[in-house]
Amino acid sequence: MKLRTIVLAGFACALAAPAWAGSGFYVGAGLGSQSPMSSDWKAPSLNQFGKYSLKRSNTFIADAGYKFSSGLRIEVESQFGQYDGHDITNDPLNLVSDLHGHISQSTVYLNANYDFPIFSGLGGTIGAGVGSAWSNTKGSAFSGLAVVHGDDRAFAWQVGGGITHRLLPNLDVQLDYRYQGAGSTTITENGAGDFHLGGIKAQTVTLSARLYLLP
Repeated sequence: MKLRTIVLAGFACALAAPAWAGSGFYVGAGLGSQSPMSSDWKAPSLNQFGKYSLKRSNTFIADAGYKFSSGLRIEVESQFGQYDGHDITNDPLNLVSDLHGHISQSTVYLNANYDFPIFSGLGGTIGAGVGSAWSNTKGSAFSGLAVVHGDDRAFAWQVGGGITHRLLPNLDVQLDYRYQGAGSTTITENGAGDFHLGGIKAQTVTLSARLYLLP
């Protein structure tokens, strides 16, 4: 789904009805678009290093939590996305290659959010979270001379904010922006031993809904 489509759909929902839902337990789900930034890599045994970049990816989220009457929300959130490779450089050899393959990333966060009124029935939200990201990497570059694969886990975090609106007495919709990061991972390269991938940072826009079980 294109980022523009998500944004337009979110604003259409946000202008549709009065203030957001009340307190209580809730479950939610959403869809987003992630734009990753380039990062570093290195192969210590070969004394080689450079940068790699990934393509924009869709991302899927699901969460469950509790909202207090003060506006504070505490939740557990899961997220999944798969970045396709874009390109990779080898700086010592001054080489550039297409990067084939992907990095699949599954993340679990513990989030703390705060909802507050804005105007005309719209609410705002800000929040942050920490968690753990599991990555599965498969890729090749430089005409197959570099082949990497493997799984690893890293610390993950996110901060962000957005707007909320109520569609039904127990249903909120939310459009938000997040700045997210996951730490570096270590995988294997055929014939080269450990291959270190720098952490992935991404700017993410999501459109989601929350259903309150006890409105």
